[in-house]
Amino acid sequence: MRHWILAAAFVAGTIMCIRDLMKKNTADMSDEHKQLYKEHNTMILILFAALAYEHIADIISAS
Repeated sequence: MRHWILAAAFVAGTIMCIRDLMKKNTADMSDEHKQLYKEHNTMILILFAALAYEHIADIISAS
């Protein structure tokens, strides 16, 4: 059961990061701040993917 909760958290975090990258209104930000914002969200997305990859074998084997 714990593995499914972790999987759901990874999926939710990934969806939130992707949605944030796609729909953030950056009209009032400077160009440098926009770039930092995108890099931060991309880094978070990569971390979610790495964590999910690390646990995917456990999730499958627990099924």
